[in-house]
Amino acid sequence: MAKSEQRTLLSSDGELNLGEQSEVVYCNACGTANATSAAFCRKCGHNLEEQEADMVGVAALGSRLGIGGKAKHDQEAAPVRRRNPGEDLPVQITTLVGVAAMSITAFIRDQGVAVIPILIAWMIAEIARSQSKQPIGGVNVPINVTLVCIVTALSMAALITGQGAAVILISIVWMILEIIRSQTPA
Repeated sequence: MAKSEQRTLLSSDGELNLGEQSEVVYCNACGTANATSAAFCRKCGHNLEEQEADMVGVAALGSRLGIGGKAKHDQEAAPVRRRNPGEDLPVQITTLVGVAAMSITAFIRDQGVAVIPILIAWMIAEIARSQSKQPIGGVNVPINVTLVCIVTALSMAALITGQGAAVILISIVWMILEIIRSQTPA
């Protein structure tokens, strides 16, 4: 590139100078605007090549830009937390074992109809978990495992004592708790 064609992507105060640049890449970790040619975020050092690029044209960038072309503070661009499938595994295994134990107990105690609310509650819990605003694993494992163990113990106690209808109430409470937990911001 000839010296006259070179342009500086960063201004003297470290802000991104778009000049003729028509697109930028926002860092998924901190939300900072970076040049499309950047390999790492200029603010936090996050590897931009490994993220799904969030390409935005200059026209759409207007809502992110403040006076003088400086990017607004990063609290507007909240980082997206990517779920690690392995951290959900303890909760998923506990849930599966609990549902299996409740179902087997229902069949053994000749209350097979109680399996229907158990399976419906499990299905709704899984839907709520998949759309959750917070992870079910990681630091939340003790809370979620405890919830599943309590539901399992109460349901099995109800089935063993011949109170299969109580399983419906327990299942409804479980569904409500999962929905509330999934809607609570992280």
